[in-house]
Amino acid sequence: MKALNNRKTILYLLLGLYSILLLFLMFIAYPGVNRLAKPNDKLSLNLTPFHTILDMMRIDEHSFFDKIIVNLIGNILGFIPIGFFLPAIFKKFRSFGKFSLFFIGMIIFLELSQMLLHVGVADIDDVILNYLGGILGFLLFKFFRHKF
Repeated sequence: MKALNNRKTILYLLLGLYSILLLFLMFIAYPGVNRLAKPNDKLSLNLTPFHTILDMMRIDEHSFFDKIIVNLIGNILGFIPIGFFLPAIFKKFRSFGKFSLFFIGMIIFLELSQMLLHVGVADIDDVILNYLGGILGFLLFKFFRHKF
């Protein structure tokens, strides 16, 4: 029983540290952050699915890293750990439906927060990519849970 509590404590610690890192990247460190925005500036919102993703597919060699690696792949990979940690720590998120509902709500909250704080664009494509990462993390949890 003590080993189980130690594992859960480690998972809580890892989730907390990862969450701090993710929030730092989303709200402070990302190079595309508009730190000079004023409250009266226009809010950035994209509600057209796949608009940003398709736009990024039309790239030149100078913007490959920024557009493909950071945005597309980063938005997926960045949320895999949370997709793994949530069901690993909280039993209620071991149901795919409950996990999905919470995860999508969390992503929408973060996206709208970026927009309202003028540190990014609230983009439906980010929600799609982040959710895809979360699903991959969820599936990894299911795989490892049954293997070990």
